[in-house]
Amino acid sequence: YEKYAPAEAKVFDFCGGYGGRLLGALVNKKVASYTAMEVNYKSYAGLTDLHKQVELVGKVSKKVVIFNQDSLKGMKQFSDKEFDLCFTSPPYFDAEDYDDSPAQSSKTFPMYGEWMDKYLLPCVLEASRISKTVLINIANTGPYPIADDLRKEMQKANMLISEDKLI
Repeated sequence: YEKYAPAEAKVFDFCGGYGGRLLGALVNKKVASYTAMEVNYKSYAGLTDLHKQVELVGKVSKKVVIFNQDSLKGMKQFSDKEFDLCFTSPPYFDAEDYDDSPAQSSKTFPMYGEWMDKYLLPCVLEASRISKTVLINIANTGPYPIADDLRKEMQKANMLISEDKLI
């Protein structure tokens, strides 16, 4: 957030996950609001609880909206460039199995290529529509070259502007 968010940033996260990005947004002075999508109900409930606890204990009050819904469908409700920054870490196909729900992206699209073409790429493109800047935290995991494949697709679409690698 400190490097990429403008002052008073409206932040979006299409895969809310376990709460690290939410927590970072809550404590960063540049972030004015945080909106997330999280399809897994337990993770959604955890994010909601984390927000309440930080607000109560840390006396941090920011606008936070967390939707318990599919990210690709949920992003359709937002206007073009409604957010200053999208910062997310999508699931690593089936390497992160949050639950057995058919709503999980790897359950909806059980083949890696299908998941990439029908879930991850469309999510990144939709996030690019609703956000001025999009940051994706992703890596190659096990047999899946997720980061390499996403990089190639973003280059094809002339969308990859910069890449930071953490060692």
